[in-house]
Amino acid sequence: MKTRLLFFCFLFAGAVQAQSVTLHFADQPNAPVHIDAHMGLQTDILVKATLDGSGSYTFKPGAQYAPGMWVVSVGKQEGVEFIWNGSENLTIDGDSKGIKIINSPENDNLRTWGQQQMKLADKLRLCETGMQVYAGEKSKQQFFITENKILQQQAAKFNGTLSKSKLYAASFIRYIAMEQFGQAIAAPVQDKKLCEPFYNSFKDSTDLTKLYTSGHWFNVINTALGLYRKAGNGLGEGLHRKDFPMDMIYMLASTRNDETFKVFGNDILMICEQFGWDAERDHILNYIVASERVKQPTPFMQKLYDAQVYKIGSPASDIALNDGSSFFSQPASQYLLLFFKSDCDHCQHEIAALKEQYETLKSKGVAVLTVSADTDDMVNKTYSNAFPWQHVCDLKGMSGPDFGNYGVVGTPTIFIIDKDKKIAGRYAGIAEIMAKLQ
Repeated sequence: MKTRLLFFCFLFAGAVQAQSVTLHFADQPNAPVHIDAHMGLQTDILVKATLDGSGSYTFKPGAQYAPGMWVVSVGKQEGVEFIWNGSENLTIDGDSKGIKIINSPENDNLRTWGQQQMKLADKLRLCETGMQVYAGEKSKQQFFITENKILQQQAAKFNGTLSKSKLYAASFIRYIAMEQFGQAIAAPVQDKKLCEPFYNSFKDSTDLTKLYTSGHWFNVINTALGLYRKAGNGLGEGLHRKDFPMDMIYMLASTRNDETFKVFGNDILMICEQFGWDAERDHILNYIVASERVKQPTPFMQKLYDAQVYKIGSPASDIALNDGSSFFSQPASQYLLLFFKSDCDHCQHEIAALKEQYETLKSKGVAVLTVSADTDDMVNKTYSNAFPWQHVCDLKGMSGPDFGNYGVVGTPTIFIIDKDKKIAGRYAGIAEIMAKLQ
């Protein structure tokens, strides 16, 4: 009986043994070492230590670390990315000739699949070029058409392998592939044949928790936004513009991890705020609040929760001018309020657009007021000195009462107030306003 108990105890101890990352850099004894993890837009420091006299160090991550792409930096060497999946005892062996990752199927497959993907992508690009170059020579073009079909079949088989794999490396390779669709997504007129595979993959197959730890969080989401864009600036409307709020809610609902849910929700709300997608923002925000999954909102989310959310047709909050008078006391057909910050690139673009359109607005009886979030008086005065319209700045940043009264949590934000001093609309750009005034 004792033997059996000891045997089971041994098995149990082995089952709970922490998985490890062992570093071995024999040519760098006592060198400093960092191990960092990608977390959305940030990189978190997991380890800040020193190799021992033989150039070794072992780190045993706890269960709190989700699988993801980590970065190890030793001495003055450039950081090297590797996958940590929580179930491997891997070794990173380095010297002047390079670095090897040992005992890690994850990283072995990452290297193999990455090479396969690069070769396929290069060949497909070559075929695409060949079909275009020899468009007038059927026999030569046919060679590239045939080769392209074969490569497409190989790509489909490769993607099938990735979709069936449970390895983190498979998801990572797919995120790289998503980024490669960026050119098609960003085109003035989107090609549905090229965009639909990306759209379906992004909406239905993206594991946000894995994307969050991949180091490609921003690139994939930013690329996907092209599918949902509004028309303007020489670009057509995204093929799935109307699907944006429900797609985002679907992806949020599919996310198992509450922290990822919060970060993705926060980033999507910020995108809505930046582009003036009010209806979409409110729809998504209502879902997030109703889900009760965000126990500690981000500061931005909390501002949205607490802000006085404006409503079309509701009375506009008064704004005092520098002489103490009310901005709305002057007669006007409409009033334009532009909330901005001097060092905001997008704000500078809208201020330039406002300067171009100011005389037109003035001729239509529109009174203009800019409200700055600057906190430095010299910066504010230098930037606004040449404005031909009225301008105020209380040097309180976005914590000032005017920003609070209008629920402004991002710049630029533009409001149109009607002659009855009621809110007529909220916009992200001057061009949108000018189109409505014509």
